[in-house]
Order: sequence, then structure tokens, then C-alpha cells
Amino acid sequence: MDGSEEKFISLINNSKGIEKIRALLRYANFKRQSDWQISLEVAKEAYEMSLQLKDDEGEVEALICMAYAHYYHSDFPEAEQLADKLHDKGTDLENHSILCHCYTIKGRIAYTSSEPSQALEFYLKALEHSLKDPKPLNLMTCYNNLGTGYQEVRNFKEALTYFQLAMDEAEKMNYPGKEIFHMNLGCIQYAQKDYKAALASFIRVSRYFEENNQLTYLSDSYLNIGSTYYILDNITLGNEFLEKSCKLKEKLKDFKGLSNAYQVVGDTFLNMGEKEKAFEYYQRALEIANEHNILNERIKSYQSLGKYWEEQENYQKLSEIRNILLELTEENYKKIHDDRISDMETKYKTEIYKLQTRELNEKNKAMQEQIEKLKAVHDQLKAKVEDSVRRINEQGNLLTSQSRMALMGEMVSMIAHQWRQPLNVISVLVQSFEDAWEFDEMNADYIEKQVKLVMDQIFYMSETINDFRNFFKSESQGEFDLKHVLEKALGLLDYMLKQTNISRTTDLAEDCLISGNPNEIIQVVMNIINNARDAMLEDKIESPMIKISLNKTSDNIEMSIFNKGNQIPEHVRIKLFEPYFSTKGEKGTGIGLYICKMIIENKYHGTIEALNRDDGVEFVIRL
Repeated sequence: MDGSEEKFISLINNSKGIEKIRALLRYANFKRQSDWQISLEVAKEAYEMSLQLKDDEGEVEALICMAYAHYYHSDFPEAEQLADKLHDKGTDLENHSILCHCYTIKGRIAYTSSEPSQALEFYLKALEHSLKDPKPLNLMTCYNNLGTGYQEVRNFKEALTYFQLAMDEAEKMNYPGKEIFHMNLGCIQYAQKDYKAALASFIRVSRYFEENNQLTYLSDSYLNIGSTYYILDNITLGNEFLEKSCKLKEKLKDFKGLSNAYQVVGDTFLNMGEKEKAFEYYQRALEIANEHNILNERIKSYQSLGKYWEEQENYQKLSEIRNILLELTEENYKKIHDDRISDMETKYKTEIYKLQTRELNEKNKAMQEQIEKLKAVHDQLKAKVEDSVRRINEQGNLLTSQSRMALMGEMVSMIAHQWRQPLNVISVLVQSFEDAWEFDEMNADYIEKQVKLVMDQIFYMSETINDFRNFFKSESQGEFDLKHVLEKALGLLDYMLKQTNISRTTDLAEDCLISGNPNEIIQVVMNIINNARDAMLEDKIESPMIKISLNKTSDNIEMSIFNKGNQIPEHVRIKLFEPYFSTKGEKGTGIGLYICKMIIENKYHGTIEALNRDDGVEFVIRL
């Protein structure tokens, strides 16, 4: 155990609570490349403590650390599951930084799995979230990843642009790990055949990676040094550094990197004219790619072998290689989504360059002015929409009122009929006073009895007026029991039903409480029952009957109004609640059932439907 580890462990042992979580995570990050198992165990301990202490920051850092531990161990499914957890956490917290980490991990998994197009897509998504919450470290990582992705697909111009952007961010915050970017720039120098400058860059960064125990980067730097020595005709040092790189990649189980290492060395020997040595390394690269089913590396190996056989003028072998390449290329194209990547680049690249240009302040100012203009337009549109909604609501309320007033004519008739009997009784009682006086039967008991009978009739008439008058009030709002409201509605309709010889039955549950205007429910019930009455009378139904039920479930309140009438034709039933649709010809307005639907759906957030039953028609309302 070196001094650095002792410091980490001492800090862990001497801290508690959230401070201990942070100490554990620092140690886990320190060990994640050199010993992934220890890194994973320590990160898990920090994760469990974070959950207990409800420390969101610690939980996120632990998930990131565990994901990278699995990634460096090439356990990609487990790493991806942890990335998905990060996505859920970032979405819940609306945290763009967390989502940036999620897509960065997914991109690295895709990159290592030889899916550069998928990797670029994830890296662009990571950059999208990083730009929404710009933190220098996240931006630097995103730019570097994009540079690596473009380097993989041999687009060196784009790769250099992104690496330079990453370097700029690293310089701004004096990032201690900026040697990584020097290695990337060295790769570009190598591609541009500036081999001495590339070798100097690679040797510089290898020392840094070795001192900081960053084994993944160290293996890549050894490969780059070895390849450059080959180009510079120093075969001995080239072999030495290649062997170092391959041993590290085997230790890290980086089989894609190992196959790529042999591929790079083979290309170097082929360029030097050492065809047999090139063939040997191509074969080794292909064996590893085949063994681990690394599609992209298989394609590159076969392409190189094709060049080898072409130079050997062995056209039979060349034909076999090309047939294999056709199959592999077709398989690879299924995984590539160039159009989608192109669209995403177009969308996000503008934002990237905005952040990196000298004219940033002026462009941001112009953007702010444009935002203000758009906001003003938005406010105008919002006001127009609100005005339209208000007018629509007013029209809906007007229709509701018109529908209610359409019932007034029938109600006046009902009042007249319901008053006829008590008026007749009062008339008889008044005339009885004259007879009692004539026959000397007038006394205090007689007067008291007769007055009570008259007052009972007057009270009945007064209650009838109150019921009808309350129906036309629109300001009545509050909680009410549906059973009582249904009983009141049926009381208003009783006389009409009796006059038309329609029987009614009820089955009404107690405590069906809802909030709103009870008169609106009365209006719905009266509309439906009046329609049912008209339909049964027109169809001359024998023994017409209406049944009203009210039930309460765990989810809703259900009201049913059944009539023993003829079934509704399907082409009529599906239009029954449409505005201005009527089956009554000129006698109907076509708004009664439409208003019922508006009331139930808009004001009570419920549903209403008409259903054909074997013995009649049922209207079902769910609130």
C-alpha cells in the first residue's frame, strides 16, 4: 500500500456520516482503474450509506463510480443498468449534470463495444445536457469523448476540433488530468505524419499515466509509442512498447483495444514494406476480434488482410476476403444510423461553437434580445388563447343555460298541474266556511282544523315553487349527496311520469358525495328522463318504466338511468351526444344530450354513454 492509499484509508477511518461517504468515494475513484473490485466494494458501501442518510449527491457519485468499475472490468450489462439508474435519478431531480454522466457512460460502453455511431449519439446527448447546465469538467469530458469518437471513424478534422475545445476547457480550470488531451493531440499529429512531435507527446503522457496509475490510458499510450517507433525504424523499442501495451490490455480485459493494437502494428509494418510481419499481426488481431465477436475490429482486420493478399496478387484469397467483408459490412450498416447522427450534429454543433467563439458575448446578447421578442410573442399568443378559452367557456355556459331554460316550458306546465289539486282542495275548504256558518257549525276547533288543512296545501305549493326556483340558480356550489339530488329531480318529474303512466323504481346508495352545482346534475337527469319519456311514448311501449340506480365503487360513483324502450340504432347511438343532432326533427334542439356530456365531462371530469340492453336502453354516468 502506497502513501496515497494510506491517506485515503486514514481519512475514511476518521470520518463519519456524509464526510465518510465523500472519503469512500474519493478512494473508490482512486482505485477504479487499478483495482476495479476494491473500487466497486468501496463505492457500494458509500451507496448504501447515501441511501440511509438520504444523500442524493453521494448516491449519484456512488452510482457513477460503480458503473465505471464495471465498465473497466468489461461488465457492460451491469454498467448499463447503473447508467439507467442514473437516468432515472437525473430525470426525477431534473438534473442535467446527472443525465450528462448517464449518457457519457453509455457512450463509452458503445465505443468499447465497437459501435462508434451509437457512441457518438450518446456523447451528443451528454453534451446536450451539459450545455443546459454548463460545468467546465462536464463540457471538457463531452468534447474529449466526441473527439475520440470522430477519431475512431477517421474524421480527424472533427476530432481535432473537439480535442481543442476540450483543451480550452482544461486550461480554463487548470485541470490536472489534461495530459489525456495531449495524447489525443499526439494521435492527430501521428495521423498528419508529424511522427517526432507525436512521439514526444506520447512519451510525455505515458509518464503521467504511469505516475497516477491510470492503466487504461497507459496501455493506449504504450501502443502509440510502439507504433511511432516502428514508423521511425526503431523496431526494438516498437516491440518493447507493443508488448507492454498488450499485457496491460489483457490485464484490463480490453479485447477491442488488444485487437486494435495488433491491427495498428500490422498497418505500420505494411507501410514499411514488412508484409509478412504485417500479415502475422493482422491474423492475431482477427483471432481476438473473432473470439470476442468484436464486429468493427473484424471488419478492419479483414480489410487489412484484403490489402495484403492484393499486394501478394493472390486474387482467390482476395475474393474470399471480399465476400466476408460484404456480409460483415451489411451487418454493420444495420447498427449505424448516419441520418440520426447527422441531424443531432446539426442541432448541437451550433451551440458548441457559440460557447467557444470570441463573439460569445455579442451572440448571447443577440440571443437574449431574440428570446425577449419571442417571449413577447408568446405572451400575446397566451393572452389570445386565454381569451378564446374564456369565450368558449362562456359559450358553453350559455348553451347550458339555454338547455336549462328549454325545460322551463315543461316545468311551468308541471307547476300548473301540481298546483291544480291543492288549489281545488283550498277552494273546497274555503267554501266549507260558508256552509259551516249557515248551519251554525262554526267554532274554534273547526276553524283551527280547516286553517291547518289550507296551510298544508299552501306549504306544499310553496315547496314546489322553491324546488323549481332553485333549479334555475347557477351559483350553488359545494359538496352534496347525489342521492338527495336525484330524489329532488325525481320529485320534480313525478307528476309528469304519473300523467303519462310511466312507472319508476330507484336503487340509490347512501353517501355518494361529490362537489359542484347540484342543479347541473338535476338538469342532466331531467334531460335524460324527458328524452326517455318522449321515446317510450312515441314508440308506444307497453308498461313503460324508468329505473334509476346509484352505486359507489373504490374508483368512482356510477349512476344508471334505464328505460324500457326500443334500442337505439347504432348509427344514431354513436352521434347521440353530438351538438345539434336530434332524432325529434323540428321538435328537437339537439343540444340537450350534448349539454349533458359537457356538464359531466368538463365540470365533473366523468364519462357518459348510452348503451343498448336486451330489454331497453341504459344511460351510464361515471363521476
